[in-house]
This record gives sequence, structure tokens and C-alpha cells, in this order.
Amino acid sequence: MTTGQNGLTRPWSLALALVGFLVCAVGVQSWRLVRVQRSRAAHALAADTLRASRDTSRLLQIRLGDSLRAVQRLVVQREQASDALDRELKQQRLALAQLSVSLQQLRATVRSAAPTREDSSGTRAASFQVRQPPYTVDAQVTLPPPPGAGSLEIQVAVDSAQLELRLGCTAANAEGIRSAQATVTGPPWLPIRVGRVEQDAGLCRSPALEPRRSLGWRRWMPHLSAGYGLQLTPGGEIRAGWQLGAHVDLWRP
Repeated sequence: MTTGQNGLTRPWSLALALVGFLVCAVGVQSWRLVRVQRSRAAHALAADTLRASRDTSRLLQIRLGDSLRAVQRLVVQREQASDALDRELKQQRLALAQLSVSLQQLRATVRSAAPTREDSSGTRAASFQVRQPPYTVDAQVTLPPPPGAGSLEIQVAVDSAQLELRLGCTAANAEGIRSAQATVTGPPWLPIRVGRVEQDAGLCRSPALEPRRSLGWRRWMPHLSAGYGLQLTPGGEIRAGWQLGAHVDLWRP
């Protein structure tokens, strides 16, 4: 049996060299796989962002009772950059939503709530009530004899509207990306438009963007095992002695 200058036998030196080569090869291959996975995840997220950047607003055709309607659109997932308001509030923004609402035009033709009144001077008066959600209108009209000018006293009240914004995530698609959605509910008489909505991509925790579990440097270290037993020599002889083995978990998650 040949012994090298470092005191190790040649088989031992070859075994250690082989283990070192395997560790380096597996490390390089793992680095390449991680780069490919990250590139694919970035492209998949970019495709989802492009789709969400378009106006995907839609009125959901679901039953929420007679007092609610729901509007939904996709959310752009990207890193949030603080603006002047965020800096003033001293906060880190994770999501941003812009909503716009508009009241419908009130048009009504009604009769007076009571018969027209006329006093001794010939001045006529009438009262009107209109209830057209979200409006409640009370009006008093006075018309003096010509050429006097008529007068209108009107009071308009608008119902309050309660809006609810929900940010949610869909199931992961084939590329491992979970799309983000913004859903706004409100009263049916209030037209709602969901404008720009964006949030940090980390909120939906898409599997493709999640960091891989790793054991650090121990992940690629070979596992050594030793034992005493029989071994077959290159010459065909069977001898008893100590044996050293090594293996690397190539596909450990």
C-alpha cells in the first residue's frame, strides 16, 4: 500500500479528491439551477404584472343581496417605492389602491305631495318629496301672481355609502405565481371604478418567488460514514478493516 507525503494512502487521497470534485460539481450545478429558477420566476411575475397593468375591472355577477355590488380587478405586484406622503407618515408602504366613485344624475318627475294652496293675495304654493336612492329631496315652490318672481326652497340629502376594499391572492398558476386581486363592495346605486392598484410582490408569497429552503454550507457537505468490516481488494483478496464512505444529498429541498 502506497503512502503519500501527507501520510494518507493513495486510495484515501483519491477518495478525498473524488469527494471534493463531487462537492464542487454539485455546487456549480445547484448555482446554475437557482439562477434558472429565479429567471423563470422573474419572467412569470413580469407576465402577471403586464396583465394586471391593463384595465381588468369587472363587475362580479354574484349575489350579495340587494344592498351590495362588487367590482374587481387584478393588482400589479411590484416593489413599493415610498412617496412624499409615506415619508411624511414615516411608514413603509406595502399596497396602494386608487378608487373613484360618482353619483348618478337625479332625474324625477313627481306631483306635489299635497294639493296646491292659494292665499288671499293669489300666491300659490306646493310641496314636493322625492325619494330616489341615494337622494331624498324636499322642495317648496311658491308662485305669486304675475309679474312676481317665483321661489324654490329645496333640501337634498344623500345617503352615506360604506365601501369595503379586499386584497386577496389566487391559487398559484403553472409558473408558481399567485395573482393579486382587489375587490371593492359598495351599494348598488354607487358606480365604483377601481383605478391603479399595486402591492408588494411578497404579500402573496408566490411559490416561485419564495426562497428555497437551505441548510447553508451544510447543504452540499458530504456525509461521511465509517465502519469496520470486510472489503475486497483490487487483487481479489478479502480483508478485514475500517471503511470510509461519503454521500451528498443532491435533491434535498
